[in-house]
Amino acid sequence: WSWEAVPNPFPFGNVRYDASSKRENIVLIVARMDENQKRIGVALKMWRDIEPIYQDWRLVIVGEGKDLTGYKHIVKKLHLKNVIFKGHSNNVQEFYKKSKIFWMTSIWEGLPMTLIEAQHYGCICIAFDSFKAVRDVIDNGKNGFYVNCNDCKAFVNVTKQLMQNQSVIYKMQENIINNISPKFDIKNIIPMWLSLFEELKEN
Repeated sequence: WSWEAVPNPFPFGNVRYDASSKRENIVLIVARMDENQKRIGVALKMWRDIEPIYQDWRLVIVGEGKDLTGYKHIVKKLHLKNVIFKGHSNNVQEFYKKSKIFWMTSIWEGLPMTLIEAQHYGCICIAFDSFKAVRDVIDNGKNGFYVNCNDCKAFVNVTKQLMQNQSVIYKMQENIINNISPKFDIKNIIPMWLSLFEELKEN
């Protein structure tokens, strides 16, 4: 018999955030502070190329981990002013709700729940094409963007194009919220698990 991948359900229920609600000029990262996988240091170096041009935007980083102190040193070394570390949060959805863009710079992931969560709240996700599941979540150019792994220049360029075109941001946010993929809805995932258990029992 064959194995079938069952996705994780979206954890915040069916409440969605209206695309027309006021958002701030925030690029959001939600991640464990671990450079080996999450590469927040790469994100900070890319932000160095963005901040001087788009000074009304902020990079907000939510999460804790062993490399947090090192990241704060990088911010000082690069003389970055619009980077805010929020540490751990039990209410991360409030950050998704007020952000316009979500960054993921991981070198590898399984099924990245933060991408799914960010999309659910209408954030435009930008990620590296460094793990297979990114294509399961992001429909490139429609509900977000992925660029070739380690192509920081392309990553920065996509971000800049969004920042300088607020009407495109709004249209994409509206499209994201109105076309949430049903594949991550728990109502559709539970029957998949039940079917799998039945198959296991029969075999």
